[in-house]
Amino acid sequence: MANLDTSNNNAVRVINAAVAATVDPTTATTGDRNGNAKRVRLYITYGGTVTAAELRVWVKNPVDGNYFRGYSTATNALVPAAVREIREYEIGAENTFFVQVVTLTGTTPTITVDVQAVRA
Repeated sequence: MANLDTSNNNAVRVINAAVAATVDPTTATTGDRNGNAKRVRLYITYGGTVTAAELRVWVKNPVDGNYFRGYSTATNALVPAAVREIREYEIGAENTFFVQVVTLTGTTPTITVDVQAVRA
């Protein structure tokens, strides 16, 4: 598990780079911790020709270790033609989270997700 640098609102780190959909997280999945930041900002970059993509943010229950399905871009669709997008979600401070690529279609599609912990 990696801790995001919450002392600097400008700190950004790649957490997911995919060429296909990824599986749901399990209790064994290593996620990222957002420290004292309540929000996470996702910077999404598309490569190749992406015709459709969906991301889901999962949050881990600290008591039993299970991940719970959180925000999904299915309700506010991504626009791959834009090449780059930004999304921001509130998940609460001191949480472990995982960003899943639910769907990724197109011609040699790729998606890279960078994350930034946002305190404000």
